[in-house]
Amino acid sequence: MKKPKETPRRAQAKGTPRRPTARNAAPYLKKMSTAVRGHFAGAIDLPTFLESAGQLTAAQRQLIVRQALLLIEQNYAHLPLKRAMHSIDPVQRLKLLRQTLETAPEPEQPSEAEFHAELTDIFTSLRDLHTNYLLPAPFARMAAFLPSRPRRGDAHSPRPADRAAAR
Repeated sequence: MKKPKETPRRAQAKGTPRRPTARNAAPYLKKMSTAVRGHFAGAIDLPTFLESAGQLTAAQRQLIVRQALLLIEQNYAHLPLKRAMHSIDPVQRLKLLRQTLETAPEPEQPSEAEFHAELTDIFTSLRDLHTNYLLPAPFARMAAFLPSRPRRGDAHSPRPADRAAAR
C-alpha cells in the first residue's frame, strides 16, 4: 500500500507537542463541557513544556542577575529594614547566583526553570509587594491545572466510603 504524502498540515516539527483532536484528545478533554474544551485543547504536559521552555542564553541570564543586583543593592531603599526584619540577604544570594552562572561548567548550570525559581524566591523573600520578578515568555503565559473534578457534597464531610468504614 502506498504511503500518503506528507502535507504541511500533516507534517509536524520534531519535538512539537501534538494538539489534541477529537481522536487523540486526552480523556479529561472528552469529559469537559464544550464551552470550556477549546481553552484546554492546547494543553501540554509539564515535561514537554519544560523541554521547550529554555530560551535564555548564559549571557542573558547573567545580565538579568546583574540588573537585579543593581536594582536591589543600589536602589532599594528598604533593604536595610528588610535585612533586619526578615534575616535575609538578597544581595548575597544574587552574587552567589551570578558566580554560579559565570564559573560553573555547563552541566552544573541551573536549568531555566531553576534559574527563574531562584530569582522569584529572592524577590519574594523581600516580602514587599513593590518588588516583583515577572517571568518572561513562555512561562508568563502558561497556567497549570489538574484534570480532576470536585466531588459532590461539602469538602469537610466524609466520603461515602469513609462513612461506611466508620460504622
